[in-house]
Amino acid sequence: DYDKIEKRLQNHINSTLDFLGDSQEIHEMVLNFCCFLHYYSDGRAILPHPVASDFLYEASDETEEECALMQHIHKIFGGLLLEGFNETNGYYGWRPAHSLVSEVVKSRISIEDTAILLLEKIHKGKAYVNKFLREQVFKLFLDRKRISDTVVLEDLAKDDGSIDSDLETEVVGFYEVRTRYSPLIVDILEGDNGIRGALRLLIAICQKASQTEGKAYAWQQLARFMGYEMRAKEMDSTDNLHLRLYSTMNKEGDVKQSMPETCIEAAHVAVDIAINQQPKYSHHYVTKGVLYLLQLRDFKPEERPNLPCSLPAVIDICRKALEVYDKALMSSHGHSHHSMIGKIQATVSLLKIVEGLPCFSSETESFSRFLQTREVPTEMGEGLSKEDKCYVQSLSSTTLDLLNELFRNVKLKLTTTYDENEIRGLNNAKIRASKLRRAFYKITGYDRKQLSNVESSIPLSP
Repeated sequence: DYDKIEKRLQNHINSTLDFLGDSQEIHEMVLNFCCFLHYYSDGRAILPHPVASDFLYEASDETEEECALMQHIHKIFGGLLLEGFNETNGYYGWRPAHSLVSEVVKSRISIEDTAILLLEKIHKGKAYVNKFLREQVFKLFLDRKRISDTVVLEDLAKDDGSIDSDLETEVVGFYEVRTRYSPLIVDILEGDNGIRGALRLLIAICQKASQTEGKAYAWQQLARFMGYEMRAKEMDSTDNLHLRLYSTMNKEGDVKQSMPETCIEAAHVAVDIAINQQPKYSHHYVTKGVLYLLQLRDFKPEERPNLPCSLPAVIDICRKALEVYDKALMSSHGHSHHSMIGKIQATVSLLKIVEGLPCFSSETESFSRFLQTREVPTEMGEGLSKEDKCYVQSLSSTTLDLLNELFRNVKLKLTTTYDENEIRGLNNAKIRASKLRRAFYKITGYDRKQLSNVESSIPLSP
């Protein structure tokens, strides 16, 4: 019976730690670290023995020679920990004797506090293997888990690669996505401190990161987190956590700046730090593009009666999104499907916002005429400049051009590659683009078959 085994294990842990007297706290910390690493690495990470020895020597009455003995730790923990070996980097260490030990210990600790304490300890550690442990911990704290979302067969039948093509020639199955955050961040979000707890950990990671790549990665993940979870909130100059974030940002920036007014502004500052660290890394530009997409997502006509007055700002966000995705394409030295899909998402999002204006709700085809014949409703008023109106109207052809370019590129690459990972990525891009294409035709009200006939009469450039 699981409950009885868990209870006996809890009692065994308590009796083992109680027996240690004054050194109980430091030994419990070592046990917590071993189980924490084991649990969140799916059993892959161990606590290096030199690191555990340093912890015990610094805070206990035992001699350095005693702490360095692996038999000493075996004896202390009474079968709770077993010896392990990291074959990649060649060091011995400690792991829980059973996965149940890590689960029980995890239930006893504050995940957030343990993660931050581990960061602080390995940052100060002198043992050489700390170098490898830091790399593992950063990946453990930040790497998202790969999962799969089901692609429904009926959806693909509605939107295949071309008009009246056979379903069997299309992708059927799954496309892979990652969780929004690492499993650790997800668990902290579900805890008592929620968003504040996760933000506290992410700030600590940014503070402790030292290598350029790790520092950029940490700031990029912080930016994503603030974009998804906090973008609607305001920065509070009386909030200690917000002040810590602002202070950490200023230490990284070349120029001191005032505190951002909103959390989405702070997210942009964070990803700009990542870009400054790695200006040629396209993924950071993609993240900044995602922040703009999230801002566009927040503009809902039904919730904003004064949206027409905000349209110039919305259009400006779309322009910035397209610009940053273009930078991503330039830095990727090739065709980036993530960036192309990001551009299509930005244009489709803006078209959806404009299509939801009251001036287009009274008549079904009024938005299509606005795009195709440049017929501007009188109710649209003087809120938009002529340049902005022309920009919105141009997005229909821009979106179609982007979709056609993406599908052509995917089709070409699928015929020229045998790499399974690349094929999987191409199929994923195709499915995502198909969904966006379906949304585009629904928003614009265009006759897809008629447009396809027009396109097919135009010879493609060689």
